[in-house]
Formats: sequence, C-alpha cells, structure tokens
Amino acid sequence: MGSRRVPPPRLPPRLWAVYEVIRSGEFPNAMSLARHLEVAPRTIKRDVDRLRDIHGVAIRYNKVRHGYHLEDPAHDLPGGRFTEAELMAMFVARQALAACRGSAVERILSEGFRRLEQRLDQDQQYLLGDLGGLVSFQEPASDDLDLATFQCLTQALRDRVEVRFEYRGLADAKPHPRRVRGYHLGCIDHKWYLFGWDMGRKALRTFALSRMGRLRVTRAAFRKPPHFNLAEMLKGALTVHSGNPGGEALVRLRLGGWAARVASERRWHPTQEVRPLGGGLVEIELRLSGLEEVFRWIMSWGEQVEVLEPAELRERVRKEAAVLAGRHA
Repeated sequence: MGSRRVPPPRLPPRLWAVYEVIRSGEFPNAMSLARHLEVAPRTIKRDVDRLRDIHGVAIRYNKVRHGYHLEDPAHDLPGGRFTEAELMAMFVARQALAACRGSAVERILSEGFRRLEQRLDQDQQYLLGDLGGLVSFQEPASDDLDLATFQCLTQALRDRVEVRFEYRGLADAKPHPRRVRGYHLGCIDHKWYLFGWDMGRKALRTFALSRMGRLRVTRAAFRKPPHFNLAEMLKGALTVHSGNPGGEALVRLRLGGWAARVASERRWHPTQEVRPLGGGLVEIELRLSGLEEVFRWIMSWGEQVEVLEPAELRERVRKEAAVLAGRHA
C-alpha cells in the first residue's frame, strides 16, 4: 500500500504526470496543469485527448469545478501491475462486498470491482482466488440505504457542491429543510451517515441517510476545509453522535454478571478504562461529549449495570426504569 507508483512502460513522463494530477481529485484544468508542467495549455489538451483516445481513460470536465476528473477513480492505466499490498487490499474488499450481497452497496460496487479484477494477470487472479478460504466478513449489510440517495451524495462529495434535503431527526415531529456541505460518507454500526457543515445551524452535523428525503444536488461549489478530520469530530462520541463538540462528560458505570464479562472483552471507546472490583464486578469509565448514545447503550445492559456518574445520567436511567416498571406491573 505504501509502495511508490511508477508509470507503465513506454508511457511518456509528462503524460503520466497529467494523468496522476487528474487522478488526485483536485479538478485541475488546462491552465493549472500547464503552469505545473511548464508547457502550453494546448499541449495539455492534446495530452488529455491522448489519454482518452489511446489509453481509454474516461476523463470528464466538470463545469461546476472548472476542471478535469476521472469518471472512474479506480481506473488505472494499462501496463501497471498491482503490488502485493494492493492485491491483498482487493481481496479484503471482495470479501467485505460478499457480506453486502443483495444490498444497494453491492449493486454500486460490484461492477467496478469486476472491472478491477479484469486488470489482473493470470498469476494474480490465481492468487486472489486461492486466498478465498482465509478471510470472510459476516457482519449484516445495511438495509437502510437508498441507491439513488447514495449515488447523488457521492457525486456531490466528489464535485464538492452543496446538497439540499428534508431531514427528520429522532426528536422531530416532521421533516425540516437542510442545506449541507458534505465532507464525508461513512457506514457505522451498519448504518450510513453524511458528515458535513450544516449551513443553517453553522455547525458540523451528522445525518442518517435513511432519514433524508427530497434530496437535491445544487451547483453551489465550496472548498472542503483542510482541517476537517472525522476521527477528531467523533472522538467524544460512542458511535456517531458527537453531542457537544469540545465538551466532556465523565461516565462511570458498575457492571456485574455476564455484562461485566462482555463489556470487558471489547473496546467501546478510545478513552475507555476498565477496573476489576472483585466479586465479578467491573467499573468502566468513559469520557464522552454527549450522553444520548451512552444512555441507550446503558439501557441495553438491563439490571446488570449501575450508573455511578454523572448524576444527570443516573437520574435519567432511574426515571426510565420507573416507567418500564410501571408499564410491566
């Protein structure tokens, strides 16, 4: 994966340089490429035509971004051989795709993956097939993904243009219009989310694709901030909801029985600390930026868990338990 890419044999260095810059996804145009390579813009246009006509590279010009991009970012020039690390990555990707069989994700990716496999030589195809019994993915595929929504969002992210949609949050009685600059799409805990800047609320927000409606891709272009980091955005979240970014709540739980064993076997959050208390009890400590997700997580442990702090979380669990007790009396 960290190996250096080299041009295929007999490909002129400048043509390779043009291809690599376009492949980077920065939407270069003839003028910017000409300045970068110190040639005339008309020379760049001839190089782009050669890449299209001779090498079969599907290069498109985006009128919104005013630059070139690859129609298929996975496309590679003929003559290049995959490294062992790239071949292993392809194998893992194919196994992961098998877990999504029948889903919208599988329909989106399978054709592109088939075309990638066709570029392997005979030895590499044999090795890929020989690895089949070593790795598998048994996680259930997400069933909340609408194919049209996914394709519109990936196009908007690639072109870096704003999207508009109606969104109904978990606490909303009805959908509300949103205007968002999308930065990233992620599948977390078997659900797909859009992470981006909400123009109306002037803040980073997370949107479940399953709760979007009437999605529309606009022509309003934007620059993705270089400092955006998904891991940083979610560092205080138990899964996807960051709560109060920059804030921190200390959550301490005491678990017993089977919950103590299960909770200790998995790392639920980077800040997690587990301390044995004796008698089959453990104490788990987490530092989170919000309490909504951890509340639902705590309720899943039933009578095996006790909230030690914060007080507001302990009180919320107490009230929820009282409601449940009354309902099941």
